Amino acid sequence: MSLVSSGRLWIPFLIASFLTLVFFGCSAKDSSRLAQVEPPTPANVELKPISVIGEVLGSSRLNSPSDFILDHSGNIYILDGGNNRLVKLSPEGRFLEEVGGFGGGVNQFRQPSALAFDGGINILVADSQNRRLVRFDRNLNFAGSIDTYLDISQSERNFGLVAGVRFTNQGDILLSDTEEDRILKLDGFYNMSGEFGGFGYGFGQLRQPAAIVVDAQDKVYVADSGNGRIAVFNPFGKFLWSIGEEELVAPRGLEIDTSGLLWVGEVGRGRVLVFSKEGRFLKEFGGGDDPQVTFSYPTSVRVSSENRLYVLDGSEGSLKIFEIMR
Repeated sequence: MSLVSSGRLWIPFLIASFLTLVFFGCSAKDSSRLAQVEPPTPANVELKPISVIGEVLGSSRLNSPSDFILDHSGNIYILDGGNNRLVKLSPEGRFLEEVGGFGGGVNQFRQPSALAFDGGINILVADSQNRRLVRFDRNLNFAGSIDTYLDISQSERNFGLVAGVRFTNQGDILLSDTEEDRILKLDGFYNMSGEFGGFGYGFGQLRQPAAIVVDAQDKVYVADSGNGRIAVFNPFGKFLWSIGEEELVAPRGLEIDTSGLLWVGEVGRGRVLVFSKEGRFLKEFGGGDDPQVTFSYPTSVRVSSENRLYVLDGSEGSLKIFEIMR
């Protein structure tokens, strides 16, 4: 046999060998990728009940409270939506002062829905039915209100029905507008600088968005309540991924703790769930396994620097405090 004919016989063999190596190489890469996204062992996190705040606070008991925040001293500020007031408590839960009453004037609210600190001395209240933002200092003294914003075309519009408010690490303000199913982005002067979302079921669309949290990289996590998931966006509003589509029913409260865990208050089934920031489901609380850890309507969740979980239960009108055992 000639060398030429012998070489020709080797060509099909070489091609087959090359294709085999490519196939198994790709399979190995795919297997590696699949192994990386397999759910890890559930988080070793437990909750130890500490106390429940739910007695008469100031002029009345809490009635459908919607949100709360903690200051650096541990004082608690609760937005009592059903009573149209803002209540300040000591770290131990003792009543200190309150402001509010039904109406549209100074120191009045109509179904206030969300709270945030502006990074300084002021508290920002989303006064939902009055379609405005109201500012107070930490002693609950009125500091001003913002009734409209300017959109990109510089025509005045209102804020819609705001259900969540959060400041970014850059000082911008994010508002979740349940009326138009979107996230509004305002600059530090409360002027419109962008919006994203919009009504729909697809990725990047929203239905009844509620709480918002921002991580250290300025990624934005939105409780996409109507779609039963958490939607994650980059700082410019580009959709990145979703979390909890197979686990969540009407998520409303959100928090990211210092260890990077994402805590979700789910009002649809009265639970608090824990995810990694990347979206891996880790654990749930309040599903009936532990009679000491129960929730009816967890509207807002926060984790303090002392490693305590605070859960505001809107249906029971109480704030439940737990120590996080890791």
